[in-house]
Amino acid sequence: MLNFENMSRPEMIAARRTIRDNLDTLTAIYKDTCTGNPADTVKALARKIGKDAARETIANLVNATSRADGRVSAAAHVWAESIDNAASPADLDRMGFYPNIHPAHINQLADGSLMHMNSWIAMDGWLTDAYLTVIKYDENSSPENPSEVFMYYGSSLRKRSASDNSLEVKVDKNDEVYFSSLSKLNFIQKNGKKGTSIYVNGQPYINAEFRCTSPAETVKANGKNVKPLKAGKNMIKVKLNDTATK
Repeated sequence: MLNFENMSRPEMIAARRTIRDNLDTLTAIYKDTCTGNPADTVKALARKIGKDAARETIANLVNATSRADGRVSAAAHVWAESIDNAASPADLDRMGFYPNIHPAHINQLADGSLMHMNSWIAMDGWLTDAYLTVIKYDENSSPENPSEVFMYYGSSLRKRSASDNSLEVKVDKNDEVYFSSLSKLNFIQKNGKKGTSIYVNGQPYINAEFRCTSPAETVKANGKNVKPLKAGKNMIKVKLNDTATK
């Protein structure tokens, strides 16, 4: 993060002016694009001020929002505070900057920034865009049939064919899909003799698909029984209002 204390006074004044100018540019662009996809706002900002400056500006917007405001996710704050040239929450507070974009939309803009970063990784035959992934399987089983799946801030988990363990990031139509969502979420799935249970959060409204080889009439989602929808071979879909399942 930027450290104003290590700057000379002229450097600090210039840095603060740049931060304010870029935030003003973001606000103006947002007014013209807020009815569309948040990613469109991020793309328009990147075209205007450059990709790096756009990322730093979205991070500054998140850092200027209180962590106590649940409408901006913890994952968004973790991402924003990891951006090297973004200002700290304390420095933004001393600047007297207060966002005039709704916190729920700030979260969407941060998500739009993250979703368009090259965050995909390949590992041991798996492909995912999650920050952290854990796949657990029983001793006498195989990775293709996990007993538990954990994803932190991801929208996709795919299994390649058994012969493909390369580290090249490429999506193939023959991949087995284990999880898919339109937005990045936090996801836990447990498969056992009593059925499948999941815990998922990260967005107020959730529309996600996940692999279930023995679909039942109900699935326990966030502690409640819900009726899933068939979504293809070995896949079921759940739609949740996260605020209602807490």
